[in-house]
Amino acid sequence: MVPSLPVWQQLITDRLLKQPPLPSDTESAWRKLVGKLCTLPTDDSQYITDRVILWVRDRAFEHAVIKAAELVDRAKAQGIRDYDAARGLINEALIFAAGDGENVVRQFPEQQSRLSQMAYHPVDLNLKIATLLKPLDSALDGGLGRGEMCVWAGPPSRGKTASLVCMAKASLLQGHHGIYVTCESTKDVIAHRVDRAISRMSRVEMRSNLTEAGKRIATFERFGGSLTVIELIGKQATVDNIRHAVERLKASDGTHPDVVFVDYPGEMRSGHAYSERRHELAEIFRDIRAYGKEIQAAIHTATQMNRGSLSRPVVGMSDIAECFEINAITDVMIGLCQTQEESNEHLMRLFIAKSKENEARFIIPVKWRPEIMSMIAAGNGNGELIASQPGETVH
Repeated sequence: MVPSLPVWQQLITDRLLKQPPLPSDTESAWRKLVGKLCTLPTDDSQYITDRVILWVRDRAFEHAVIKAAELVDRAKAQGIRDYDAARGLINEALIFAAGDGENVVRQFPEQQSRLSQMAYHPVDLNLKIATLLKPLDSALDGGLGRGEMCVWAGPPSRGKTASLVCMAKASLLQGHHGIYVTCESTKDVIAHRVDRAISRMSRVEMRSNLTEAGKRIATFERFGGSLTVIELIGKQATVDNIRHAVERLKASDGTHPDVVFVDYPGEMRSGHAYSERRHELAEIFRDIRAYGKEIQAAIHTATQMNRGSLSRPVVGMSDIAECFEINAITDVMIGLCQTQEESNEHLMRLFIAKSKENEARFIIPVKWRPEIMSMIAAGNGNGELIASQPGETVH
């Protein structure tokens, strides 16, 4: 989704407020630049926002350096050496060059900016990526935020990969750029699953009517989104290799990912040796989340639940099999709940077991068709608030 000009300018203003005071002519210059960029046929608003901010930093850095050079000329010509002014200009140049302001918030100077942001929906501001499941987006205040991580949790063969594929389809419908990293299945298998999700046809239906399948898939190109599937299996499955693969893609076509799907960390390796696998998994999940925050992309990933969860009507954080610490690391945890009767009726329940910033403890019924990778809201579409499981903390 491309922000309107006022929203885009507000996004950049909010980011630049975290910098030292800018030269007087810089604001009018970048506003003219954004106005011109809004006329271009592009949907990569996050990439352009980042480039405009970098451009402003470069101009401010040049301004500080030029002013410092003027002090040197003044000292040579008049013998006046203003060391305090020179020190201030050099420090200012270094601050702009480092961009440290992005990691801090000044509570009161930026309060008005935060209040103005609340007038817009987080999705319209391009701060969140919607799941297109209305009750889930409602519970998450619009969707998953950039830099946040959502873990889809379920017992074996419950539909974790299919859930990620559904989220990939949702991102394409919104014109976002996605990266799908598969550490378990081959890239071709995942690509075929995405084809089934987009065409809403099973493998058998696609084979019997390839023309119709092709037409349905082709329509998705009109939304302007993209999805690149990267296969990293075995020793290649590391967070560093995800980073390298994404950087290569950015260098080749300039695409900045809005959302990254990691399927799944249980098959990955860290760069350190641990006595217990759970400690290594905790590091992997922490690094994935940190990387998402670094590139300001939403992260959807998955984790395995224990065998006992197969027979439970509601599965939550206490059922995590691989590493319990994942519960503390992730921003959102969604349990995939299904009884045998529900499976027979093509139904499933999504249990929002954790949400750091929004409402948790919600059960959302969905119609579940894994053969076409389809997940749509069922029932009244509002979800149901449930009580805590024994021994489980409500977040």
